[in-house]
Amino acid sequence: ALVLTANKRLFRYLRDQFDQQMLVQGESVWSTPQIFSYEAWLNRCANDLGNGWRLLNQQQQQCLWEEQIESSSRGTTLELLQLSKTAEKAIQAHRLLNEYGLSLDGQYLTEDQAVFSRWQQHYKDQCRQHDWLDQSDLPRLICSALKKGELEVPKQVLLVGFDQLPPGLSLLMEIIN
Repeated sequence: ALVLTANKRLFRYLRDQFDQQMLVQGESVWSTPQIFSYEAWLNRCANDLGNGWRLLNQQQQQCLWEEQIESSSRGTTLELLQLSKTAEKAIQAHRLLNEYGLSLDGQYLTEDQAVFSRWQQHYKDQCRQHDWLDQSDLPRLICSALKKGELEVPKQVLLVGFDQLPPGLSLLMEIIN
């Protein structure tokens, strides 16, 4: 079975417990168990698809958002924003919208929401131009690859430590079941 954990800490704990159990059983060599944090498994699948090079890390995302916010707010009252904190909040909002497959297009927006929408559109445009992937793009990419047979569908998945399933993980479970 593939075991997916809610975080890296739980992954390390389960991996250590497995290793300890093998030692107790007197084993000197054993196969590596299929235990991953959900995020690490998504990244591994992206690498298996040959898309790992496209994935933006957290610092790259932060830099892109900060550049966009700074360039669009220069010379306006928005210039007074705390750039890094504003970028962090924008990234969180973008991630939630992207993970749930939601869009602000065609919606009535307040002035602040309209500004965020312009930042987000520019960010998406940059990602498309350079063929980059945002971390929040991975669940849909991986689920699509599983449906097309580009990746092997796990026979069984065990979820450990999730209080609530992220939208991408819910999609994955639908594909497996």
